[in-house]
Amino acid sequence: MKTSRLVIALTLLLFVFSACESEEGEEKSTKSEAVEVPAVVSNAFSTRFASAEVINWEKEDDNFEVNFKMDGVASSAEIDASGNILVVESEVELTALPEAVTAYLSANYSGITPSGAEKAVETNGNTLFEVQLNTEAGAVELIFDGDGNFVEQKVGEADEDGEGDEGDEDGEDDDDDEKDSKKVEKSDDK
Repeated sequence: MKTSRLVIALTLLLFVFSACESEEGEEKSTKSEAVEVPAVVSNAFSTRFASAEVINWEKEDDNFEVNFKMDGVASSAEIDASGNILVVESEVELTALPEAVTAYLSANYSGITPSGAEKAVETNGNTLFEVQLNTEAGAVELIFDGDGNFVEQKVGEADEDGEGDEGDEDGEDDDDDEKDSKKVEKSDDK
């Protein structure tokens, strides 16, 4: 009798461990699935960035984002399903930011060293600079126009690479939180 109980218990235990291992394997394969990129999208990218080293492709809503390196600079491009390049973002050295940006940072965030900066160029030629800061209150992303004028601030929780999670600025994993769309506009009294 004791032997049959032991066999049943071991069988159940083995079944439980097998189920847990199977679920972990499924989760990993979902995360590493490749994004199917339409030819028109990949051709648009290859034409514009022929010498780029592609790191990976991601699907963002109806658009595609490709992360790549070109001339040693980490960059990304957002491309719509028709092959139109919507925006190109590239890391920039803090010393390459417009003087107005560095003046703003000195006046409003003295003592805090930015964790990164990017230059974003939109299809219409509009240029933006994005500066990431890690403050005691959490991650902050500051947006400046091409001339270095402050445009807006996005507040979020720092993620693994030290940048804020722009899509979920309050750090909560939810779909309908009003804080997610909260943007602090520049006040004219500064």
